Amino acid sequence: MRRAQESRIEYLAIQLLAVGAHRGSRSVEHVVNLAVDAVSDAAYPGLTELHLVATSPETQAALNAAVARRAERLAAASRELLP
Repeated sequence: MRRAQESRIEYLAIQLLAVGAHRGSRSVEHVVNLAVDAVSDAAYPGLTELHLVATSPETQAALNAAVARRAERLAAASRELLP
């Protein structure tokens, strides 16, 4: 993400390869949650779109759930800021 920002990349896709063989004993859900949180936290001004690309139906389901959870956390945080 840092390199993309330095290069002024506006549209970025990241394939979730490590969710498969390289996740060790961690669950798919755990690894996908880490990925969603990491890219959300690393978003930068000028980034127009970011796509996380799932490589299997299991990863896609975990990605859908992780994005929904992250959106709910952001919405809850926004509600706390409102009077």
